[in-house]
Amino acid sequence: MTSRFRGGSDESDSTTSGPTGISCTPCTAGPSVTRRSEDRTGDGSRRTLLAAGVGNASKKPTREMHPGAVLHGFEYRRVTTSGATINVATCGRGDPLLMLHGYPETHLMWRKIAPALTEEFTVVCPDLRGYGDSSKPEAMPDHSSYSKRAMADDMIEVMAALGYREFSLAGHDRGGRVAYRLALDHPDAVRRLALLDIVSTKAVYEQVTMALASGYFHWYFLIQPWPLPETLLGQEPALWLQRFLPNSAAVGVSTVAE
Repeated sequence: MTSRFRGGSDESDSTTSGPTGISCTPCTAGPSVTRRSEDRTGDGSRRTLLAAGVGNASKKPTREMHPGAVLHGFEYRRVTTSGATINVATCGRGDPLLMLHGYPETHLMWRKIAPALTEEFTVVCPDLRGYGDSSKPEAMPDHSSYSKRAMADDMIEVMAALGYREFSLAGHDRGGRVAYRLALDHPDAVRRLALLDIVSTKAVYEQVTMALASGYFHWYFLIQPWPLPETLLGQEPALWLQRFLPNSAAVGVSTVAE
């Protein structure tokens, strides 16, 4: 990632407001700042969000998040797009920076870098549809409801609901693919683009080897028509999670229930 996408604000106040009046306490406030935006943002902020014309920002979470499952100091809200409801965390000052996580992760993958970036940017960290606390739209036989284009459109609507028509964009892994799809479909919205740990999907598929197919077998499995992958994974979800999560020892009954 480049050190600067675009110059940040020189403001030194402890609370900042975006173009829609959304305020947050910078992440330097420390771990004690753990409340969700639903606890701190009044109805006035919600009405301002709805006035943006795209997306529906709600104060009410669908369920309580685990205390450790938040970016400390960030404001949390839910934005309803035309195809999903997106969980999003925001914080910082300066120009907007949208950060998209990879697979099989959530917005929490940015927990070690996002707080530092809030010194120069208004950082926006969502969960992509199907991940984390964002909604899980019904699968389609052609997987179009989970296409990179559908996920990119969600992000355009999220940023518009927050008051941003242009922004810098960083994506890791799956989020990188969503990011370059967004940049291709909405070039006027992207000021700067950073792609981390990902290469062109087309380039990968044109150079498939046995080693690649073996290591990334799930690519070819998960693109099978619905409901084959969903049905098979549902039989042994713990086994699948243990295969893909770095700390497989943490995968137990409670994780599967979640």
